[in-house]
Amino acid sequence: MKDKKILYNKIIKNIIPVLFMVILSIIVLDFAYTLVYSKKDITKILLYNSNQEKWKIENILKKYKELISSMCEDIQFTDTQISLVNRAEKAIPYQKNFNLEMIGISDENGKSTSTFNEEIGNISERKYFKEAICKRKMIISSLIYAKANGKKIYVVCKPFFNKKNKITGTIHGSIKFKEVQKMLYNKNDVIYSAIVDENYKIIAHSLKKNISEKNNAIIFEHFLGINENEILLNLKNKIPGIYYSYSLKKVGVYIVSYNFIEDTNWIILTKINILKYINNIFLIFIIKCLCTILIFILIANYLKKKVLEETKSVDKFLYEASNYSNEDLKNKNSLDKILIDSTIGFEDPLTKTLRKEIFIKNVKNILEKNKDEMSLILFVDLDNLKKVNDTLGHEYGDRVITLFSEKLKFFLKNFDFKIGRYGGDEFIVFIKNASLKDIDFIRKNINKALKGKIRTNYISINYSASVGASIYPTHSKDIESLIDKADKAVYSSKKKGRDSFTLY
Repeated sequence: MKDKKILYNKIIKNIIPVLFMVILSIIVLDFAYTLVYSKKDITKILLYNSNQEKWKIENILKKYKELISSMCEDIQFTDTQISLVNRAEKAIPYQKNFNLEMIGISDENGKSTSTFNEEIGNISERKYFKEAICKRKMIISSLIYAKANGKKIYVVCKPFFNKKNKITGTIHGSIKFKEVQKMLYNKNDVIYSAIVDENYKIIAHSLKKNISEKNNAIIFEHFLGINENEILLNLKNKIPGIYYSYSLKKVGVYIVSYNFIEDTNWIILTKINILKYINNIFLIFIIKCLCTILIFILIANYLKKKVLEETKSVDKFLYEASNYSNEDLKNKNSLDKILIDSTIGFEDPLTKTLRKEIFIKNVKNILEKNKDEMSLILFVDLDNLKKVNDTLGHEYGDRVITLFSEKLKFFLKNFDFKIGRYGGDEFIVFIKNASLKDIDFIRKNINKALKGKIRTNYISINYSASVGASIYPTHSKDIESLIDKADKAVYSSKKKGRDSFTLY
């Protein structure tokens, strides 16, 4: 039994062992790298986790900052002619939708009410209020206890101004402690994080056990090879960095990073227990091996699929060619038949339509066998491609050509047709055994079917088709002549203003 996948099998036979050796080499090198450069790896992991934690916290705060900022621009909350109570009532839907503990509105002196209750209170002594008024900008507080209900919260406070740029009040939203805390609840005893305020008191942490906010969070353990004052100076100047520490009680050596949450006085600390991390290297290596094997299987299957797609036409050619003898190959007609039967290199890679020369060979062969049947030749020219290329670039031009060819194929699906790409924006179509009724249907409907539009975020460009047609054998019995006459008919369609059909 003849092999129908000659080239495919040869490629796979060579590529899979190579891929396996590459994957195996990656595993071995990765393990060696982990052992030799574990310090660099640990530092990278530390900084990555620190940045991820920083991003998550900032992302949570961002939505609340944007909410408070937008409310400060909304007259229904800033109009001093409306009572504080009425303004706070209008903020209730925002508080519920954004899951805030409460939203409060105050005047410039600190007289305030909130969505929690209608009582008028005073927040003038609150640090966040003083700082927001003094600095005339948004402030995010440290962890505090809400006077109204005693819950732990963080407050986003921003002043709003009148037309004379005078502060007329503030809007403050209370973020739930758990909202920030849960962003850090994904660590273990190897790597974990904490957020501290400017006084180095813990205001959130990733450990599931309780940690007192009174702990001095900077000095987790004893410093190794660095002066504490140097760290404190960096923190004061908001310079991120890392340091090493150790704990005799916990028998641990740690690497700690410190970074800063944007628009706050918060410091995020992330630490890795180096000893426990090293103990986990072998476990991590096994997990990496399993993951790598899975990746190898996925890549191998993907390559098999892609190789099969790329070699299908070649293998078809080789299989079909193997059915011919040496005498057949010496015969020009037999060789032409092999070339016609095969699709190797004969398809336009962009549109998957026949190349011009192969289209002509195929049609010639069909016409020789069906001399008495009426057939139709269409010359289809894509309008506006130059505008697409010049305006949006050739990548979008290629998209339009591909989409246009698919529209053309879909329109012709009920006919016995062959389609070839004649040039950059030109296609030729042969419709076998086309009746006058078929020709009339195509004349009335093809332009509508080929209309389209390419869109980007800012630009929309229409495209259409100018179509010319000639009939076999009425206009000629020679395919080249029929194509030439259809091409001339296209010229007439363009003179009409494009987007039209002309029969030669």
